Amino acid sequence: MSRNSITQAIVLKTYRIGEIHKGVTLLTKNTGIINAIAHGAWKIKSRLRAHTQLFNYVRVYLYYNPVKQSYKITDIESLRLCDMIVKSLKKYYIVSICAEIILKSFGGGESVKEMFFLFLSVLQTLGRICDDEADFILIQFFWRFLLITGHRPDFTHCHHCGTSLPTTSGIYSIKGIPGFVCTSCKHPGAIQLNSGMIKYLENTEQLPITQSLCYKIAKESETILKEVLSAIIETCIETPLQSLKQQFKEYV
Repeated sequence: MSRNSITQAIVLKTYRIGEIHKGVTLLTKNTGIINAIAHGAWKIKSRLRAHTQLFNYVRVYLYYNPVKQSYKITDIESLRLCDMIVKSLKKYYIVSICAEIILKSFGGGESVKEMFFLFLSVLQTLGRICDDEADFILIQFFWRFLLITGHRPDFTHCHHCGTSLPTTSGIYSIKGIPGFVCTSCKHPGAIQLNSGMIKYLENTEQLPITQSLCYKIAKESETILKEVLSAIIETCIETPLQSLKQQFKEYV
């Protein structure tokens, strides 16, 4: 096995190692999530500093040390900078939520390549659109994450009793349940989904994310879908999403 490799990656997380070295968590195209060290990357004049910024899409040159079982970044080049995203607080928090989900799901497990291209599409699309459309991208990421990882909820049968769900109304979501329930199985606090929300998800799930922007739903429906889908994801990955705490809600 070669110790040197080249791969496309997206920077998910950075952290300081000592005074001048930077730890970089990467979502790679083929091998999933890896942690690598960029030596000297906190130096002001370091070439690695600019290219290892959060959410950059990069081509990274890696050296693997089999004894320490660690990766070192020997060189890196940016394929796409995240400058348009970091200038918008709303877009930045949306991407932060997506990155947290990817990290806590270990890159989607066996679906790493699909997850890589999904996140790349999110970054590319957010860089081109206005803030008003950014919520639709977050909903699309939530839904496609569930689809890719095999956790897509069933719209046709109640998760509790198995009875057929109506196509127009009477579909509910309950926090802690990775599916939808019928009127008989709902309890106080259940959130109702209408037919427009269901049709929106079904009609856009196979489209490129950029084309999904042609479909619109009411602002109230956006809010409900974000709440419902994020709760299902938290149930599936078995951990809360810190990026969705109260202080971020005004942005997402």
